Amino acid sequence: MDIGVLTVVLGDEPLPDALEYLSGIGVDAVELGCGGFPGDDHLPREEYLDDESSREELLELVEEHDLRISALATHNNPLHPDEERAERAATEIREAIRLADQLGVESVTTFSGLPAGSPAGEVPNWVTAPWPTEHAEALEYQWEEVAIPRWTALAEHAADHAVDVCIEMHPNMLVYEPTGMVRLREATNERIGANVDPSHLYWQGIDVTEAIRHLGERDAIHHVHAKDT
Repeated sequence: MDIGVLTVVLGDEPLPDALEYLSGIGVDAVELGCGGFPGDDHLPREEYLDDESSREELLELVEEHDLRISALATHNNPLHPDEERAERAATEIREAIRLADQLGVESVTTFSGLPAGSPAGEVPNWVTAPWPTEHAEALEYQWEEVAIPRWTALAEHAADHAVDVCIEMHPNMLVYEPTGMVRLREATNERIGANVDPSHLYWQGIDVTEAIRHLGERDAIHHVHAKDT
């Protein structure tokens, strides 16, 4: 196991300085933000996609500091009811997957996203209880008409590039706990799995050890985050 750091926390530092600092404190790997909420201070996708010389310079810089790139991060909402925003987020994921493949990185971390509760909705709707019955109907719409079709296409893209997509189970996202994570994986393919961040499970009252067992028994853990809760 390697101990890594998502370098977004050092986004105000140039990448060489961030890598030097992390290497100096014994870090083994780095996760680089390349879009969405994490931003792209250390890895603007457009500068590296399909540019072999830029990628070689990046990999040499990382190797100089005895580090490796564990994952690329782009967290956003590819299921947003505003189709323009949803497509922008989905494009970020697709391009992150393609860039990961070009860099020889095996994983991309992200969120599942969250749709509205109906085709007429304009605001993402986090449904956490099935009653009254319209909530159950909204949840079924979110899964069957929005999430599964979009994530099936993203999963196929990930499979084409042999990259794992690691979904962070986060409140205010459709996939926020282990059973939803397994549902999405089973509806798509094995490239879709969890980025287990216990901090988001703790404050939902979820037994983290049982969550890990549940996912591990299904080979559904692709990446792990660890931080204060």
